[in-house]
Amino acid sequence: MTNRISFMEMLTYGFRTLFWRPVHSVVFIAVFGLIMIGYYTWAQSPGGMAFFMDYAEASL
Repeated sequence: MTNRISFMEMLTYGFRTLFWRPVHSVVFIAVFGLIMIGYYTWAQSPGGMAFFMDYAEASL
């Protein structure tokens, strides 16, 4: 007999993982946060602004 997964279990998997493995969830949130902070810091720097301006000019 197979162990079937319900639709509701699929929808709440990410939320339930917070309770199953809280250390993994905290590490994921921290790493993702650092990546986003790095990206937005770079995007506001002169190099990031030049990249986006060049991209906008190339797509016109």
